[in-house]
Amino acid sequence: MHVSSGNGTVRFSQPGALQSVCLARGNINRAGLRPACGLTEVKIRNIVDDNSKIKAFASIVFDNVFAVHDIRVVDGKEGLFVAMPSRKTEERYHDIAHPLNNVMRNQIQKMVIAEYVKVLGMSQTGEIDVSDTY
Repeated sequence: MHVSSGNGTVRFSQPGALQSVCLARGNINRAGLRPACGLTEVKIRNIVDDNSKIKAFASIVFDNVFAVHDIRVVDGKEGLFVAMPSRKTEERYHDIAHPLNNVMRNQIQKMVIAEYVKVLGMSQTGEIDVSDTY
């Protein structure tokens, strides 16, 4: 392991658990062992059936090895968007987990919103009950 003391960044010269899975699948960015893993599962949970801006909560899984919960589907001024899990400090909200680039952010948003629209449609046709967890 290599530790950079300048800004507290820790970079691994040996692959860790997630990197090992990505390496075994060939999903490695050759520039520096950063995993280029993809989403393998999207679950919509707790569809909110009222006038709230928050429309649902979602969970996502990366390469069947890492999950992120409490992602919010929000109805904003320009349509639906995805808000990552966060916690409030005295001053503002801070993301707990978030994508590090726009490509991954767009991939997450596209897949979560598509699944939300699918599940919402199923609830409107009576195929599923929106009070259930999906």
